Amino acid sequence: MELKRALRASEETLRRLIEASLQGVLIVTKEYEPLLANQSCARIFGFASPAEIMTLDSIADLIASPTLARLDAFRTESLDGSGPPSRATREGDLHAGQHPQIRFTSLRFASELPSI
Repeated sequence: MELKRALRASEETLRRLIEASLQGVLIVTKEYEPLLANQSCARIFGFASPAEIMTLDSIADLIASPTLARLDAFRTESLDGSGPPSRATREGDLHAGQHPQIRFTSLRFASELPSI
């Protein structure tokens, strides 16, 4: 029980750090479905709030086609083990945004998380 309480507290701390970050944070699935976004990310993509991003089925339409193609290739290589390590950073362009360059950091996570 104590371990679960400590895990919840740790998760809440991490969530608060992400939400308060001046750097845009967006976590998506491999299909680009948003799982978490902060206010800075919402501003970068031209949304009023992270809640607007979370209503999207995919953020793929927000990313310029050449950048999306590079991200797709990187994701495929990462998942099949033929590409870069589990963490890598790429730069690309947004569609008609005020911030034409954006840095994407990809992290590979285990498909199954251990239960507590």
